[in-house]
Parts: sequence; structure tokens; C-alpha cells
Amino acid sequence: MASWLERLEGYGGDLLDAASEAASARIKQEIAPAAPDNAADRPEMQFDTQLDEPMTGPEQYRTGSMARDIWGQYKWWIAGGLAITGYLAVRGQR
Repeated sequence: MASWLERLEGYGGDLLDAASEAASARIKQEIAPAAPDNAADRPEMQFDTQLDEPMTGPEQYRTGSMARDIWGQYKWWIAGGLAITGYLAVRGQR
């Protein structure tokens, strides 16, 4: 009795494998024509890196001043360094 159950299980497994392979082949057939082989030709892989004038964000107000750029990027590090230096200078005077 166990042999026919094992045989039935084998047929069921083969049937499920065939169905999943057919489904995956159908999905590949549907998707494949939409995606070119060359990744550079895909629209989702192409990026416009030449932005002349930013319209939004902090770069919109950029003036090109080097000191302003450094202060804008490192102001908290500069302020923290000056605060620590001032604290150590006051502490050294005692």
C-alpha cells in the first residue's frame, strides 16, 4: 500500500515542478522583450548628470563663495572646536 502512495507523491511532485516551470517560462517570455540586453540602453539605468541650475534645495542659493561653502558644511564642527578651545583657555587661566 505504501508503494502506490509513494508513486502518487512522485507524480504530484512532478506535476508541481512542471507547473512551476511553465509559469516561470511564461513570466520570462512576458518580461524579456521589455528589457534590452544592454543595461546602458535601459531607461531606468540612464541618469542625467548635467544639471546646469538646480531649481530646489540648498544648491539653489549657492553663490560660489568658498568661505560660505565651508561654513555651511562644517559650522557645527567649527563652533564646537571654538567652544572647546574657549573652555580650555578659561580653565587654564585659573
